[in-house]
Amino acid sequence: MMKFYLTSHIMIKGQEGLSQKNAFLEKLKADLGHNPIRAVFISSNPEDINGSEKYARLDRERFEHSGFTFSEFRVVHNNASHKDLLKNIDLLFLAGGHLPTQNKFIHKIHLKDQLKSFEGTIIGVSAGSMNAADCVYSIPVKKGEAININYQRYLSGLGLTKKRMIPHFNEGFKNLKIDGLNKLEDIVIPDSFKKDLYLFPDGTYIYFNGVEEEIFGDYYYFKDGIMKRMSGQKAC
Repeated sequence: MMKFYLTSHIMIKGQEGLSQKNAFLEKLKADLGHNPIRAVFISSNPEDINGSEKYARLDRERFEHSGFTFSEFRVVHNNASHKDLLKNIDLLFLAGGHLPTQNKFIHKIHLKDQLKSFEGTIIGVSAGSMNAADCVYSIPVKKGEAININYQRYLSGLGLTKKRMIPHFNEGFKNLKIDGLNKLEDIVIPDSFKKDLYLFPDGTYIYFNGVEEEIFGDYYYFKDGIMKRMSGQKAC
């Protein structure tokens, strides 16, 4: 029975190991902590082999610091095999990074099809969490994207959830700018009239237990220009 965690980050700044906020580590240990883990790490920048290996190693160390052990830890990038990725795998890790780049990669390796028979646990971080949605909201993050009329803000994802997440909605987000535009006022608010959005501070996550989704932690629901603060309510 497949389970998943979709979050902004698996760690809290200034702390070692995995986040304990909103019972994240506690639940993860209940799902994964009984035996050595066989894991696959999906890069968000498959052309950057060294970078992919580096960030995968750092995330592995955070797991190990929190008491998890691994019998296998494969990093999937352009130099790795893309066939039978999830065979006999306990954990699929979807890395953070540049969302459109990772989105192209997950389609290239046919990850959605491979997930149909997957019964392990999925952890998505930032862009990895966003790409887990059915219809992904790809907020511009690189210079030139916000003013590029050909930039696609809605992409096809893995179809694990209907919720379009915007991660890292922390203090200071409201002041962020890109291409001279305010991210919240000039991008997110207008886009919320097209499709509803979920803004997650670090530490908040969606958890699917195999039967239903639940959001753990505070978050903001954005629709038609109106933002509502919510707290740990069960998903529809």
